[in-house]
Amino acid sequence: MNTPLDFSTFSTGMLDVVRENLRHRTSRGALSPAEVNSWGIGLEQARALAARLNQVPIEGWVSLLEAVACERAAAARPPIELIWTGPFLRQGRARDTATQLAELFARAERSVLLVGYAFDHGAEIFEPLHERMRDGGVRAEFFVNIEQKQASRRKPVPVPRDEVDAQLAAWIEGNWPWGDPIPRFFVDPRVINGTVFASIHAKLVVVDEEHVLITSANFTERAQDRNIEVGVAITDKELASRTSGQFRAAVSAGGFVEIVLKRP
Repeated sequence: MNTPLDFSTFSTGMLDVVRENLRHRTSRGALSPAEVNSWGIGLEQARALAARLNQVPIEGWVSLLEAVACERAAAARPPIELIWTGPFLRQGRARDTATQLAELFARAERSVLLVGYAFDHGAEIFEPLHERMRDGGVRAEFFVNIEQKQASRRKPVPVPRDEVDAQLAAWIEGNWPWGDPIPRFFVDPRVINGTVFASIHAKLVVVDEEHVLITSANFTERAQDRNIEVGVAITDKELASRTSGQFRAAVSAGGFVEIVLKRP
């Protein structure tokens, strides 16, 4: 008596192999155990699989296995991690903000998009990122806040371009002591033009269009080590792409402008 075939025992990789072999199969005849065995499936399992596959048209199996792959991919997404700055809690299950940020920078392979409001002690915070930029060719885009004066609550004052350059030069001096390569800098043109009194107040990191950190913590020593701060770290390509895409779409629409500093 034949043992019923249980697809739950097939790894996702093996189901992908079956799907792709069915998709590209040129013969319209019945599948033989030998043919299924040639896909890298054990002979006993190949016999059972061939018998099962021959019960339904190939196109039906391809559609079904595509659906299974989508369901497994969704179920395989890692859980959201809680990120925390504050007193150590023995019973707590959160990860430390500074540790998480350093790991994100150190694992970067292609790109880092960072959005931040306040910065200090960047030599400690950004050293792993600079190393990846220097040694691995990682590209970094920083969306940073420009401070503006206010003549009154309703009347912001434009920020001259030389003052914008001075603020970014001070940012580099205080947070990026290594020289080149440096990140690309983007700012809110409404602040420069004095059309609104506003801040870039978000705190966000996207690494390699895959890893996302959204946090209340500024990129400062106090926020990374002493404040009470809470955030989430998520590994999800769709969310990462949508998050970075939101900022890049804003750049394309003129919602942010790049400031290229004159270097000596």
